[in-house]
Amino acid sequence: MLPASSAWFWAGQFANPGHVSPVQNPQNQSLLGALARMTHTADVGPTWLPLAAAVAAAGLALAAAACRRGDEALGFSLCAVTGLLVSPISWIHHWVIAIPALLIAGLAAGRTYRAGNVAAGWLGAAAITAIAAIGWAGLAGETPRSGWLSLPAGPLARSVSYVLIGLAVLALAAGFWLREPARRLASRHGLAGRRVW
Repeated sequence: MLPASSAWFWAGQFANPGHVSPVQNPQNQSLLGALARMTHTADVGPTWLPLAAAVAAAGLALAAAACRRGDEALGFSLCAVTGLLVSPISWIHHWVIAIPALLIAGLAAGRTYRAGNVAAGWLGAAAITAIAAIGWAGLAGETPRSGWLSLPAGPLARSVSYVLIGLAVLALAAGFWLREPARRLASRHGLAGRRVW
């Protein structure tokens, strides 16, 4: 509808979000913000763009796979986490859209526990509790009001916590889908219960 405005945004402003706020602001829990803080420079566009494209491709493929299997809630959650990671600016309060992922993870941990894998069920529940506590405590935002490009190790680790959790969610989903064909093959050939590598 507005081609000139669209061209202005997508050709320059999208990849240069500093006009909104300094990208290194710890409240920015996106890959771009995390990279800026970790590399101690706000000029991370050449690194961020290919990384964001790879994360977007992987995350959206996982979301589409979940939807094809009939799990629209998981697909939505993976899509939300992917969008939060690859967006140039993802303020901490934007991550509220990832809350359904915690609910789905809770259901998965409960199913795992009931299926007899008690240790994995408890581990999943502990991870969900830790993630919820990190979000509730606002841990990622508890950093200095300035000097974001020279954060010491402790505040730097806190300032990238949402990003690390989001990447871990995508990695776990990818690991599940990589193991799933082996499980289906094992059940088809009567090898259920045995490990298939």
